[in-house]
Amino acid sequence: MNAAPLDALTFGETMLSFQVDGALTSGGQARTAVAGAESNVAVGLARLGHHVGWAGRLGADEPGRMILRTLRGEGVHVDHATTDPDAPTGSLMRERRVADLARVHYWRAGSAASRMQPPHVKSALAAGARLLHLTGITCALGPGPLESVRTAAGTPPSTAGPCPST
Repeated sequence: MNAAPLDALTFGETMLSFQVDGALTSGGQARTAVAGAESNVAVGLARLGHHVGWAGRLGADEPGRMILRTLRGEGVHVDHATTDPDAPTGSLMRERRVADLARVHYWRAGSAASRMQPPHVKSALAAGARLLHLTGITCALGPGPLESVRTAAGTPPSTAGPCPST
């Protein structure tokens, strides 16, 4: 990573997305993509010329490697992304049923992102960034991700209560 601090750091869940044109059960054609608000923001800022990084937790699997490769290819720094050898990368499938109707299925339970803990974000925070981007979705993945977001936002730890405002 460059010695200069990042313009922005995004932290949260990124998933493998299967985009299906039509119903999967009817043989709809599928393609893969990267999904997640935090990675979408990181890519958008990088395309605008900003020095941006994404931190989160992925499985040590092919989807995780594809996500890291895709983000790097978009100019997003992923030096502080972590991998979990014992949990998969989360995924989703979006079936476009008709022009304006889609059905979405998520596979997040037990994912690497659902097992995030505050130490997974601390090195990214220590590296510095002018702006930190968080969303409430990460908080909803479980107690570890909630505490990770609280750590990132500088909110005191808690065992209950809503996610800090984003």
